[in-house]
Amino acid sequence: MSLNAVNEVQIVVFTLEKEEYGLDIRNVQEIIRMPQFKKVPGTDSCKLGVINLRGCIIPILDLKYKFLGKFSDCVESKVMIVENNNKKLGIVVDDVDEILLIPTDKIVRMENVGVSINHQFLMGIAKLKERLLLMLNVEELNK
Repeated sequence: MSLNAVNEVQIVVFTLEKEEYGLDIRNVQEIIRMPQFKKVPGTDSCKLGVINLRGCIIPILDLKYKFLGKFSDCVESKVMIVENNNKKLGIVVDDVDEILLIPTDKIVRMENVGVSINHQFLMGIAKLKERLLLMLNVEELNK
């Protein structure tokens, strides 16, 4: 493994209500337009339903509703198919903006931030000059 691979991580940057979030690219399988989904009775409001993507049934989670209490505009939204521990999940985001290479020393773990919020879905905050990216914890989203 090269030194570069150890000291930097590639991040997919996406937005929810103009807030920037980041996700390790190793967890992102693909990014698709908002597909038709099948509602599943009795699920949480943030779980929109399921899709059949090339023979794989994938649950769809509305991150905007989960984090901000607002439903996504499904017509304009994108879905990031993420995977962790062999579990796939589609997460609805407003837009996917860019891919960045971030030095790992620029990512501060949530327990070191000292902010009193429920941060189980966040693994850290990336500090990039004038920008802060909230880094998602895919393992917690996929439970």
